[in-house]
Amino acid sequence: MNDDIKKIDEEIENLKNRGKHEHVEEKEEKETDTKKFDIDNYEEEVVEDEDTKEIEEVKETREERLNKEEAEEKVEAKEEKKEEEKPKKKKKIWPFILIGIILLIIIIIVVALLLLNKGKEEVEVDTKDTLSSKEQKEVINGYGEAIEKVISVYYNDQNVLLKFDDAAKLVNYDYKVKCSTHEVYEDGKVYLNKCKIDGVSTKYSYGEEQKEIEFNEATSFKVYYDKTNKKASLEKITGAKEYIVNTGGKFSEVNLLSKKDNLQYVEWMDEEYKTHVADYTTGKEVLANITYSSCQPIHNNSGYTSYAVVTIGDKCAIYNYVTGDKITSTVYDYARSFFGLGVSGPAEDIPALEDTNNVVLQKGNSQEVVDFTSGQVILSGYNYLATSGNYLVVGEEYNSFKEIYDFDGNRYFQNKYEKIYDLIDGKYMLINQDDHILLVNTNGTILNDFGSNEKFGSYNFGLKYNDGVLFQIGYEDNENDCIELIYSKSSGSEKKTTMCGGIAKPILYLYPKKTTNVTVSFEHPEYLETTYPKFTNKWSVKAHSNGDLYDKDNKYYYGLYWDEKKVHSVDFSEGFYVEADDAIEFLEEKLTYIGLNDKERNEFITYWLPVMEKNKKNLVYFELTDERESYNKINISPKPDTLLRLVIHIKKVNKKVDIPKESLTHTARRGFVAVEWGGTTY
Repeated sequence: MNDDIKKIDEEIENLKNRGKHEHVEEKEEKETDTKKFDIDNYEEEVVEDEDTKEIEEVKETREERLNKEEAEEKVEAKEEKKEEEKPKKKKKIWPFILIGIILLIIIIIVVALLLLNKGKEEVEVDTKDTLSSKEQKEVINGYGEAIEKVISVYYNDQNVLLKFDDAAKLVNYDYKVKCSTHEVYEDGKVYLNKCKIDGVSTKYSYGEEQKEIEFNEATSFKVYYDKTNKKASLEKITGAKEYIVNTGGKFSEVNLLSKKDNLQYVEWMDEEYKTHVADYTTGKEVLANITYSSCQPIHNNSGYTSYAVVTIGDKCAIYNYVTGDKITSTVYDYARSFFGLGVSGPAEDIPALEDTNNVVLQKGNSQEVVDFTSGQVILSGYNYLATSGNYLVVGEEYNSFKEIYDFDGNRYFQNKYEKIYDLIDGKYMLINQDDHILLVNTNGTILNDFGSNEKFGSYNFGLKYNDGVLFQIGYEDNENDCIELIYSKSSGSEKKTTMCGGIAKPILYLYPKKTTNVTVSFEHPEYLETTYPKFTNKWSVKAHSNGDLYDKDNKYYYGLYWDEKKVHSVDFSEGFYVEADDAIEFLEEKLTYIGLNDKERNEFITYWLPVMEKNKKNLVYFELTDERESYNKINISPKPDTLLRLVIHIKKVNKKVDIPKESLTHTARRGFVAVEWGGTTY
């Protein structure tokens, strides 16, 4: 039996050697089926042995060996396979390395962006935590002002109104402000709403939303005429005849021309803000034989007339739009509009002088009074023309001596007085007679003798004051001091020296949409000096839509006047250099852009033009609403929809000075309007 076992062991050893040999020859055939098959054959031989138990023990020992050896062979096979695969991996390693580098770069960029965004989020949180409500409001206001300044500068240089997004790109601002509502209007003003600061929502907005004139989507409207009472209406009347007027496009502000002899005419405004007039019974527009851009009806205190100022190209003339006749043989630049005269239409209709047939037309630098029914020139050749009561005050310039006419062109006081300074309120004339300054009324009665005029220089201004009048004249030998001549019916006369500087003649105009009781006060009333009417903590007046003001005693005022201490100066680091010869054109251009109307510009220029002409060379800076409000806020109740405050700063210089141009902002007038202007000298 031992021999049999020995024989089996030898066979096992041979089997093992043969397995190793097959592994080397055929690497892919590593199965153990052959071994198992041989072992089974040996098991059959062992079964034939008599001592089965011992063979089984030997079999178990043999199987353990075989399993161990088989495991070792598998390990060796794996190691050899790894060795064989190594060269193949090395061949593909560089593409993987390149891809890895690209992925690494992408990961770095993504991480950097995430870190940056995280930083922004931290700033947003920080903004919310650190900015108070007041600071948030200041940030929004500062951003809006920056946008407006960029728009203004660009418009002044390029005559192009920037869109909001384009303007925002040019603003360098410390905070990231984003407003979902943003508007840029034709006047350069900006409206911002629903604003965020560095991603944090705020409740603050900037500017005011301007509601433009709404134009009808239709291209026609109806006029209703009641034959029984001979009345026309734009509202539907039962039983009235309906007339259709075709406008040829969108329209706004339809207005019936109500005088009896032209009841059948109606006007409207097109999308270019030009006025048109048509006969509503035929639906045909007037003056069909000419091509005009605008037809502006003329009205006086009795209502609309059959005449209009018609603009063709850049010139205008007077036509009878009912007959089609041209009234004026010459053409003019434009028609003057004296504030508060007559009734107003939907557009820039032309007011006559009170209840006359005369209008004022501008031709070059000269103004002419023309009879619009005949074309006759009543008065011409004057650069300065103003109304005072029922009189016309005319002169070569405002600071020149004047002549007085009525609205029909009849001259008063000819050869009666040597020189006339001015006529105030249609009844107070300041004259120079025999080297004395006298105050006389229009019937020739001397009201006061202010004495010798030997120290008097240029005339500055005159205005109604309390129950009398106040005039200001400069000292001939001292440009900083002025003489105020005051006359009061109740308290007599006064002559005093006053500083020509300070904030001279701030005057406030009030134009509510309808008659309204208005109160006015100041944050610093202690700054006020001379006031008219008398200021005691506040002014209380009844304001009419045309600007007329009445106090509790029903006394009339056209504005609220005061002098103010000089508590604010400018360094003229920006502004304008203006020579005397350019002063009129400069003031007209800038004041128009800022937002003053005809009457306000006229009064402003007549007050400050003499100062600029006397200086010869000037530096000018305009202090506008926000700056003015910052050191003496004005409180008006009810609050105006539009507040425009303006102070001109004028400095005399001896030579041309190049300074950066000041960026001005335009104030669009809408709703209840309050306007203040004044000035100071250096």
